Amino acid sequence: MLASACFSADARSSPKPQEIDLGEVASNAVLVQARDYRYSLSSGSARAGTVDFVVANDASQEHEFVVVPIHSGRFELPLGELEPFEGGMTKALRAQLQPGQYKFVCLIVSTIDGEPRAHMARGMSVDFEVTP
Repeated sequence: MLASACFSADARSSPKPQEIDLGEVASNAVLVQARDYRYSLSSGSARAGTVDFVVANDASQEHEFVVVPIHSGRFELPLGELEPFEGGMTKALRAQLQPGQYKFVCLIVSTIDGEPRAHMARGMSVDFEVTP
């Protein structure tokens, strides 16, 4: 289960992350490389406030980028996402993030070996920390 009933007031009061044009990206953006069933990050942390993410889908298939806060080891409701996009494309997301733990996940489900499997279940999940 991805969503939980508990989430912080800080997460609810922050503006929802928005897709932005690549030309608007801050120079200190976190670079994210999406490959089939994993993410690689240029940095595993950022300071609280506005954080830009540049997500390059270097895979052969569609992937998405979902920002999920983690509280007491549990997934909260996703804050925002870059909807699924084709391999070879690059997109950017701007988020206002509070200090805490986050996961970036891909929730797409593909048929693999004849069975539906979520990309996240195959390992497309990475931890990210936001510091004060």
